[in-house]
Amino acid sequence: SLSSSQQQDILSILDVNDDASSVAQSVAAAAAVAQSDTVSISFSHVQIYAPQLSSLETYKTLEKQLNDLATQIDETSSLSSSVERYRSLWNDITGQDDVPQYTPQNRDVIKQLLSSFGFRVTGEHSTVSTQSFLVTSPDPTGVKFVVTAPTSPNNGHNHNSDDIDFSTSHVHEYLSSHDGRGGIAVLAFSVPDVATIRDRYERYHPSLLKFATEDIVEVYAYYRGENGVSDADESTILRFVRRRDEEKENNLWLPLPQYRPVAALFPSGTVGAYSDHWVSNVNSRAGFLSTLADTLDF
Repeated sequence: SLSSSQQQDILSILDVNDDASSVAQSVAAAAAVAQSDTVSISFSHVQIYAPQLSSLETYKTLEKQLNDLATQIDETSSLSSSVERYRSLWNDITGQDDVPQYTPQNRDVIKQLLSSFGFRVTGEHSTVSTQSFLVTSPDPTGVKFVVTAPTSPNNGHNHNSDDIDFSTSHVHEYLSSHDGRGGIAVLAFSVPDVATIRDRYERYHPSLLKFATEDIVEVYAYYRGENGVSDADESTILRFVRRRDEEKENNLWLPLPQYRPVAALFPSGTVGAYSDHWVSNVNSRAGFLSTLADTLDF
């Protein structure tokens, strides 16, 4: 079946004065072209924008401490009955007199992923104004969390093409639209080529197109109200990253070309985690599905 945008492409080339045979031939030819331009995407990563992050050294120190604790856990005993024992072990490992009282607010999301799921920092990328870390499970082809925070105030400078996904202005744009709170800002997909997606958005939803290069296209996911009429909702981004041939042979698991791998040791028993689905709260479910049909053949 053809998406609504593909159907429009077909109708746009038909002449209502053509006879039935000519129309049939035109439809067949246009359908073949439309199907050849079908978008193929696969899940890549999510990017979290945070107000601030710790250093790589801090996270690696925590990883070692967590690994040391993991080697001393008796999996045959009840964890609930051993809380005091493990708290004492943790204090010895970290050199703390006591563990600070837990509060759910203003937590470091990377420390939470390291501690709760056994994930580890496996990549990083720094710019003059931001710091980004890649956090994954033991299988680097599984879930990927890119976490980015500003290292300097928002100075209003435009991003450059080398660090287009790590500009401090992008981080502050998200934080300002969420009352200064961090969160998942970008849902990213890997694609063979970004040109078709860029062209679809330019044609059908130009106000949603955030920026585009030969390797990356970013769009706003939603409208604030009615499709094609209201302004774009700037709080959530869809990113499409072209996978270069040379990257298929080297560090396929790194989500973006600017990243460098970071060595990581996972505790025994930690399993790979994989993306299953994503959930998004929208103002118009029908409107969002219509946008996805026009641009991504959903």
